[in-house]
Amino acid sequence: MKYLNGFVLFLLVFILSGCQTFETESINSYKTRGETQDEAEVNYHSSFRYEFSEEVEINGKKVWIPKYSVLKLADLEKKLEDSLIVIDQITDYGNQLDSVFVDKFKLRDELLKDRKIQEGKLQRIKPARLHEKFKNLTGTSFHGSMNENGKYNAKKIFWPKDLQSAFPFTFDKVDDARNRKVLKEIEHEFWSSKRLLDSKKPDPLKLDDQNVFIWKSKDEALEFFSFKILDSDKPENNQSDYIEAFRVVDGKKEKHPALKIFFPQGNSSGVMVLDFDKENETGFGIPDAVESVFISRIADIWNNSSIIPSLFKEKEKRIVPKKPEPKPLTVEIARIGASVDTWEIAKDQKGWVVPFKYKNDLGSNFNVRMKLKENKLETELNFSIEYFVKEWTGNGRFTPSIGAVTEYFKPRHSYDLNNMNKAEVRHQENTKALIFVFDDGSVEQGVMPAGSNKFIEDEPYAIEYTEGQKRWRIEKENGSGIFNKKKEVEMSKTATGVY
Repeated sequence: MKYLNGFVLFLLVFILSGCQTFETESINSYKTRGETQDEAEVNYHSSFRYEFSEEVEINGKKVWIPKYSVLKLADLEKKLEDSLIVIDQITDYGNQLDSVFVDKFKLRDELLKDRKIQEGKLQRIKPARLHEKFKNLTGTSFHGSMNENGKYNAKKIFWPKDLQSAFPFTFDKVDDARNRKVLKEIEHEFWSSKRLLDSKKPDPLKLDDQNVFIWKSKDEALEFFSFKILDSDKPENNQSDYIEAFRVVDGKKEKHPALKIFFPQGNSSGVMVLDFDKENETGFGIPDAVESVFISRIADIWNNSSIIPSLFKEKEKRIVPKKPEPKPLTVEIARIGASVDTWEIAKDQKGWVVPFKYKNDLGSNFNVRMKLKENKLETELNFSIEYFVKEWTGNGRFTPSIGAVTEYFKPRHSYDLNNMNKAEVRHQENTKALIFVFDDGSVEQGVMPAGSNKFIEDEPYAIEYTEGQKRWRIEKENGSGIFNKKKEVEMSKTATGVY
């Protein structure tokens, strides 16, 4: 609440201070012409009428109506997009400050209703702006057009019921050639791609858990046609006059092309029109982008890394914000003094094993870490080693091995006594170099070799490794000669080779 009020206050101060500066400068400019303070103030306020409205005669009476053409389509589109972003932010239940404010004053229904209105306006403004751009690029934007220079015209945008007819992305040169039956197909190609594991998506059954996902596959296909106006037997070149491409879904070509490229000058300088919406989606048949391109033939489109992916980009589906349900509290009842066992016990005599090779032939590709045993009494200054860790590496100390394997070893008897003042890995010199300072003043240094050594027991008592998207820990129960226990653990947060 404090944040929101502070923002609103800042915004009001910013707007008012800006208006005050504009007003002061305007009034001063009138006064330099010899007008009094009162005259200058009247002219200042009257100037808005002449700037943003116009006088027309209706039923024999002169009235002032808004001059909407002052607005630029591009600016209006940006404002509408910003409005949607703001509404989404303040109605998001994840944004607790604004969300509480919205629900406290019962503004949510009104805001969501206003969002639909703004979205509807945007769906009309965008094709109007793109159509103006298309006409400019093709050289067909003439003086006196209803939407000249990208200006806002409410009648042109909101009166037509059919947007495709209101804003035709066509070119007379191509249409005329097609009607005269001289627009001939000169190239035809088919492209397809299938990916089983294309992208990760949140699991729809567990949307509250960002770590849970599913794999989405992708099946894409496009059919391309290239046309040229052939009104003679021997054309001077093989440059296309028009190219179109259709998405093909389950062997069926969509009704409208997803891509159209016109060549107004008869050379490789083209005007490309893209429709990102698929046939079953809102907006299909109405362009989403208009760009200038340099294309000579269909093969040039493959060389552009952005065109084809844009035609298959999944449209983000907006989920209407719902108030999160309180999470149920799960309680597991156990007898007093009994602990809940989360381990999975091995069912055969082999026990659990790491399912891949992570050591080199010498067994020397590891960094050493150690965990100091915490003292039970705060007055104790000495300590001992709780366990050593072999952090197995790949190509160098900072690269984890396959599966990011870590082995845990119990220390030999000399290093589990509570008689040390210092114990550390001298990683700046060597990630296997160790130093120990004992309470009697003696110092011991050494390097942990591969295989059996004086610092650790010969075999690890626990191993952690990552397989797929999960990390596992296997352990030997006291006295066991195999790793007979296994459970899933959190992913390691320690960077390999970083101390």
